[in-house]
Amino acid sequence: MEQLQKSFPQIQPNIIQKIWKLCNQSPDETHAVLRFIKKKKINFFKIIFFFKHRLRDYEQDSLSELKILRELCLHILWNLLKNSQKIKYRQISKNKLYKNLESKCNRINADIDKLSKNMDYLLKEFGFEKEKDENWYYRKDIQSTLLLLWDYYCEWINTQPLYNLNKIKLSISKTIYILKDEKWINYEIVFDYSHRQIVLFENDKLNIQSLQVGNPKTLSSEFNVVIQWYNSLDYSNIAQTKWPCLILNHTWYFRMVDDIERNYFSNLFSVNYKQNISFLKLDKFQIFHNIYEFNSFHVIWKDRYFQIHKESLNPYSMTLKQGLEHLKKKIKMQEHFKYGTDELIYFEADFEKFQPPLAENINEDLLLCDVYKHLPHYPIIQVYWEIKGYFMVPYKHTIDIKTNNLPKSVGPDLKFISFDRQFTFFPLLYKRDLNKLKNIQNILDSKKKINYKLQRLFHE
Repeated sequence: MEQLQKSFPQIQPNIIQKIWKLCNQSPDETHAVLRFIKKKKINFFKIIFFFKHRLRDYEQDSLSELKILRELCLHILWNLLKNSQKIKYRQISKNKLYKNLESKCNRINADIDKLSKNMDYLLKEFGFEKEKDENWYYRKDIQSTLLLLWDYYCEWINTQPLYNLNKIKLSISKTIYILKDEKWINYEIVFDYSHRQIVLFENDKLNIQSLQVGNPKTLSSEFNVVIQWYNSLDYSNIAQTKWPCLILNHTWYFRMVDDIERNYFSNLFSVNYKQNISFLKLDKFQIFHNIYEFNSFHVIWKDRYFQIHKESLNPYSMTLKQGLEHLKKKIKMQEHFKYGTDELIYFEADFEKFQPPLAENINEDLLLCDVYKHLPHYPIIQVYWEIKGYFMVPYKHTIDIKTNNLPKSVGPDLKFISFDRQFTFFPLLYKRDLNKLKNIQNILDSKKKINYKLQRLFHE
């Protein structure tokens, strides 16, 4: 709270405190709301009004007609894509479909006739045909329509709140490289948070597969999602490209374009949630969280570039010390990718700035479940850790350019001559070394095949 008040002195403390409580004491959410208020220069009540209309399409998502259609469409399309050879997934009973719709509509008092007509239209769009027995059949060749079915599947996946809330879909890449049989294969990727799975589509081979990240039953808690970072150096080209990568659940290896994309995917593999705002009175509102999760317990932390990270941890098997060590390794991978620094020079965890705060003398060997079990809604919670980590290039990767440390020889035909005279240190280049550099260059040039015709052409 004190840090938020220092960051936003122009906003009244009581308003900051109220937003802090409404955001469930989440530093990430509170800071985002306060930053928006400051940027737009609007008062507290206007921001409430804005969020009410901004999220009105998502307030009743768990009970909406859209969710009913999404669940049915994704179920039908997934069965066609994954089990195309099984006849039972190519036919749909009209009576069973209607009863399924009716049971779902009765829960929310929805119009069954309206949804039934919408479902008939969607089945025709997918390629199903209604025959004389009033049942639906898919008679088309799956291989010839696989791309079209995949597009429909992605279209319905994108109706999940994850892909719409705050337009987060702009930050989600549609393709990713995954290591398979020691080769990096490019896949289209979507996230099915309803079943805790990642769905991949390989365009070249028209192949679809799923990665089951956790328990497919969304009502069950999940604590075994593990995300590790590493950097891969590609020696197959002259440039020796460095790639940011991550490992999911010790099994699946992903390669990204840059570290920003790795941050995005790391957060998506961890947890995402939907936020609903409802009015109680003119000066009060409530924020409800419907969690769309892969892992149920996670830690929020911020790097020195002010990027927010969501870390999946298992509170029942990981101690506080192990959790900090895990984050230290991640910061190391981030700094090594950006600047080549991987030797730790400073790491600090400010327990007093944790949210909720921890005692300075806390036993770091305690399991995270023992540290946070007193919190409401535990273990499905998010906590904030204030950490700092700085790294440097290790000495083994530096070059000492003092004269007395130069090697005596570089090859069979080139030797360095040592001088008795001691020279003062100069960080750039000694004049006496010019001949040595020319000799080295001549030796290297002699080993190259030169196209003399092309050389003469350039000279002309």
